Amino acid sequence: MKVIISSYICEPNLSSEATIGWEWVSHLCKYHEIVVIARKPILTNKINEFIKGNPSIRFEYYELPKIFNFMKSGNIRHFIYYNLWQLGAFFYTKKLVKKERFDIVHHLVYVNSWQPTYMAFLGIPFIFGPIGENPNIPFKIIKYYGLKAILKEYISRAIKNLSRYIIMNSIYKKAYKIIVINYDVYKKIKSIFWQKTIICPAVGFKAQGLSEKDKNALNIKRRKFSVLYVGRYQYIKAPDLALEGFLKFAENYEEVELIMIGGGKMQDKLRRKANASSQGSKVTILGWLNQKEVFEYIKKCDIFLLPTFEGGGLVILEAMAYGKPVICLDYGGPKELVTNKCGIKIPVSNRNNIIEQIAESIEILYLNSDMRADMGLEAKRIVNLKYTWDKKIEQIEKIYNDINKKK
Repeated sequence: MKVIISSYICEPNLSSEATIGWEWVSHLCKYHEIVVIARKPILTNKINEFIKGNPSIRFEYYELPKIFNFMKSGNIRHFIYYNLWQLGAFFYTKKLVKKERFDIVHHLVYVNSWQPTYMAFLGIPFIFGPIGENPNIPFKIIKYYGLKAILKEYISRAIKNLSRYIIMNSIYKKAYKIIVINYDVYKKIKSIFWQKTIICPAVGFKAQGLSEKDKNALNIKRRKFSVLYVGRYQYIKAPDLALEGFLKFAENYEEVELIMIGGGKMQDKLRRKANASSQGSKVTILGWLNQKEVFEYIKKCDIFLLPTFEGGGLVILEAMAYGKPVICLDYGGPKELVTNKCGIKIPVSNRNNIIEQIAESIEILYLNSDMRADMGLEAKRIVNLKYTWDKKIEQIEKIYNDINKKK
């Protein structure tokens, strides 16, 4: 089958979104003729090499006029830029559809349930997703980040609801199949569309073998007990909760460390908080690192800590794939990814309780190496069972084949 895939960004080893787009198209082109509509990549060498060895895929790059480049940065400006790109990409693709025959158009990136794609109106079978959405952050949490954060949260909620009312329901109606990343997103779609909606997380991994050797490897004693945080330094990821929870835990233990990897507006504030603490020497706060460097830190850590309020959780799955027990909130995407056998999920109560429970959870895993190893092994097993690319492509292939049969 000949498939158009709309992927706003699509590039290996870059951001999470770019990598998600790349992984999907690089797997689907093994079975179909794929034409990718995307923005121009930053690094072209790997893409060009891949295309040479895979003649069933080609890239059609669409860019907005340079006059709009200033809109690429900043949340509001980028929101407008993205929507303008979607509109322009639709008209660009419409010209392609007049020249070539396509069987399916599939919108992949961003995985967003409230920002529109106009590919639904090309007149060919349309698949939307996997799409996701961040859940609302409770007021009892958001209030600690100030008036600006509160306004941003409630304006965001209003925009999402308005978008659904004005256009998203029309797009859902046009879709042959809607793919959502978790049950929370499923519930936010109008019930009249549930019959054509399936759940399929946006990310996947290569299957890995599991053995008793894996458990022994996860049980290695290191000089320092290492806790790792990876994520943007923004309130939706709650890096301050991770930091304060660790500092409280570290008051009673010496050979322990917290390594934080990310970037964002809260970075300086986090450093000041760490420096003001008597336990601050046990904390290392880093900026952004490339994917390979991040994976090296994941391999070496003992537990992975991410108290995010987001609806996704790619980096949590990456940590699980490396056999790391996870501490997260019992909320949003991580709530569905992490089980009680592969990590500790903390109920969302008030801020002080969350910090206290993060400290207690780290301590539990610190004192019990067998529990860490068992959880790590279970984490790898879950990734193999639910989140391999073979499983995901199998789901998508079923949809594609259903469309093909109904021609």
